[in-house]
Amino acid sequence: PLHIRRWLFLYGVRIDGVVNDERHRRQMEGSKLANVPSKYPPAFGIDLHVDDSEGVRMEAAEHGFKVVIVRPHDEQWTQKVLEAVAQKK
Repeated sequence: PLHIRRWLFLYGVRIDGVVNDERHRRQMEGSKLANVPSKYPPAFGIDLHVDDSEGVRMEAAEHGFKVVIVRPHDEQWTQKVLEAVAQKK
C-alpha cells in the first residue's frame, strides 16, 4: 500500500487508502454475495475502480460497479481516468 500511495503521489494523486488483496478478503468475509468478485469497490465506499484487467470489467458488469480499464503502457491513462470521474458527477 505504501508503494502505491507514493507512486500515485508522484502524479499528484492523493488517496485516502489502498485496498490490497488481504484487506479485500477480510472485508468480504461473510459477504452475502453469491459469487464474491476479486474486486468489489462498493464495500469500501469507492465509486470508481481503476484497473488493467478485462476480468474486472466483467465482474463490474455482473456486480454493478463502475470501472475504467487502463493499459500498463497507455500514456493517456490519466485522461481516461479523469473522463471516467467526470462521467460519475
